[in-house]
Amino acid sequence: MATPSPDTDRAIRDEAAWFDGAEITESHPLWRAAKSIRIDVFVEEQNCPWAEEFDDFDVDARHLLMRRHQDGDIHDIGTARWRVVEADGVDTAKLERFAVRDGFRGGGVGQALVNAVLADAQGRGQRRFVLHAQEYLVDFYRAFGFLTVGARFIEAGIAHRRMVRDDRP
Repeated sequence: MATPSPDTDRAIRDEAAWFDGAEITESHPLWRAAKSIRIDVFVEEQNCPWAEEFDDFDVDARHLLMRRHQDGDIHDIGTARWRVVEADGVDTAKLERFAVRDGFRGGGVGQALVNAVLADAQGRGQRRFVLHAQEYLVDFYRAFGFLTVGARFIEAGIAHRRMVRDDRP
């Protein structure tokens, strides 16, 4: 009988699963998983109001669910969304709802989410990006080329800064 290889049977592999807001139904498995992460992080941990967290923009957005395959199990570890908005008179990809489950933070999941969202938006022709960063995460987003614009503001009871990245020639 063959002995399981630690390299193959215990490998950790993350995957990105994308879905469009138009696909959202309460029975959609990727939506249920992404929604669960957002409830854990935003509604329960950060006390964001449900009505502000789950808005009408979910149906217009592209959603990302980050999953980790480890030891034969699949863990839903992070989520984000992006959508096209007009900002400063220009079509812009607005990056939103970045959330990583407690227990998976600090290991590169957030960076993977940002990179995946940027790549998806760029692949769909977007060259200008905006996000509302919680104030303590400003330096995190600066590492991706985002710059702060304007004054601090409060959103869902939390201090934020508007940040922009412009890759247009």
